[in-house]
Amino acid sequence: KCLVLMGWSMGGATVLQALTRSSLRDSVVGVVLESPVIDWRVVFRHHAREGRFPRILQRAAATLLTRNWASRLTGLATPIDLERLDMLKRAAELDRPILILHSDGDDYVPPDASRALAEARPDIVTFENFITARHVKLWNYDSPRFNNAITKWLSTLVTR
Repeated sequence: KCLVLMGWSMGGATVLQALTRSSLRDSVVGVVLESPVIDWRVVFRHHAREGRFPRILQRAAATLLTRNWASRLTGLATPIDLERLDMLKRAAELDRPILILHSDGDDYVPPDASRALAEARPDIVTFENFITARHVKLWNYDSPRFNNAITKWLSTLVTR
């Protein structure tokens, strides 16, 4: 069995968790991510800056999301483990080829963490940088380039 997983945005974060935690991970031969969330803290900070939230509110929100005692306020059954979700810090655990397609024009999930993961793991990560496309709009912006990048990358899996 050979699986190639693909995820957009938060789905990209989910695919990376499956790649590191699933009992079926040995069937995965590669991963394609479009505008993925690699590190939730990067996304939270971006939106806090965009919303002009004071830093004290940013820290308070992060505390509430990550602490057991805050469950009554957040409604979360368990706190969010941002360390476990930070795939940049966990880059050494990744061991399958990954294609990341992300745009500098992404105003929802900045491409910084995607670029950093590609720099941290050039042995397995191929980064396809788009310029203008907004969040998860790469195919809409340039479908021939999007399709070609994936087709070309998939062909490298066949030769491995």
